[in-house]
Parts: sequence; C-alpha cells; structure tokens
Amino acid sequence: MPNIIDRNSVEVNSFIDFYFDNQLNFKEIEQNEKYCINYAEDFEYKYYLLCDSDNVRLSVIRFKINVVIGKNQYFQINKSYSWERDKGHGLYLYKYSIKHIGSSILSDKLQSRPGSFNIWKKLIKDDEFDVKVININNKRILGIKSDYDEYDIWGAFEHQIESIKQIPFESVFDETTDVFVNNSELLYDESFSQINVSEDIINYIRRGHEKKSKIRNRENILLIVDNKK
Repeated sequence: MPNIIDRNSVEVNSFIDFYFDNQLNFKEIEQNEKYCINYAEDFEYKYYLLCDSDNVRLSVIRFKINVVIGKNQYFQINKSYSWERDKGHGLYLYKYSIKHIGSSILSDKLQSRPGSFNIWKKLIKDDEFDVKVININNKRILGIKSDYDEYDIWGAFEHQIESIKQIPFESVFDETTDVFVNNSELLYDESFSQINVSEDIINYIRRGHEKKSKIRNRENILLIVDNKK
C-alpha cells in the first residue's frame, strides 16, 4: 500500500467543495454524548461525516463504491480529511465505517504521514479488525504478521527515493530515536524543499534505504480491512 506523502500536500478543495456542501443530502445515522455520524451517498461514492455535539465538522471519509479486484468487490477509501489534526477523529470515523459499511474496505494508493499512515498502523494492531495486504498486479492476498516490516507495505515514488539518495550532506543514523541526524542543516533544508517532501518523510525514506534497503514504489500494494469474525 501505498506510497506515503506529506499531509500538507493533500488536496481537499476538489473534495470538500460546493457539491459536498450544497448537493449531498447528509442524514444523521448515529449520535452519542460526544459525536454524531452523518451519512450521504451518490451514484459513485458513500460519505461518512463525523461532527461534534454542536454539529461542527471533525472528520470525513469518502468511499468509492463497487471497486472490483479479481473476483472480489470492495468499498475503497477515496478521500479522507480531518479539520483538526491529531485529535483521533479520523481513527474514530475509520473504525465506525469499517464496522457499519457492510463490506470489505480497501485502502487508497497514497497515504499521508502523519495521517492515514498512522491510522492504518493502528488498525493493524487492533484486535477488532482483520487487516491484510493485496498486490493488485497479481491479485494475491496475504495476512500481516505481528512483526511485519512496514517497508513491505509503505513506499515512496522512485523520483523521491532517487532524489533523497542524492542529498549532499552527511548524516548519522541515531538508533535511539530511529531518525537521521543531519550535520548540515542549511544544506538539508535546501535539498528537501526542492523535492517537495517533509523532513519526516525524508527520514523515513533514508531509513528504509540505508538501514534496510527496502524502500521502493508500493503503489501496487493495498490494504484490506474487515471486522474480525
């Protein structure tokens, strides 16, 4: 699954737009003391919208309907967005959707880090759900071991990998923090700004290349999640 992207590069204007605000007929389908869940659908997508008790929008997921891979049919996550970051609203809505949508859910090909990347890692660890990987090229589906290597699942685009490998500065891998410590901050900043990725993603790619040599394009790998039976 997918290649990772900086969450600041996620484009939402074509998703949360006039059509979203004015044409979709959202209806409340569940409410508790803290949240309410609203639902809408059209000919192509299903939408789940999480709001607080004052009806302030918190998070939304859009699912593409009837995505077929091999002999199986899925709802595929097409877009997701949280108005407040790092509050757990996205994870809450993911879990609700998985439990109630009534079919297997397929991940998208791009995941923001931090963001949906972190959500899927939490779903893999959650005993309520069964998460597997599918290679969309050969349609093969495999389980995920508890000691899985994240670089077998998440990758990056080739041009980003090659650009980051060429960054002209010395760095030292810090085993205690699991990140690269740069010795030339100015040169580092100039280099990663030119390839349009965050420092966090640069560290992720360099760690995969230099420590494990496994970072590669993973657009052909997606995740499937179901309620555990």
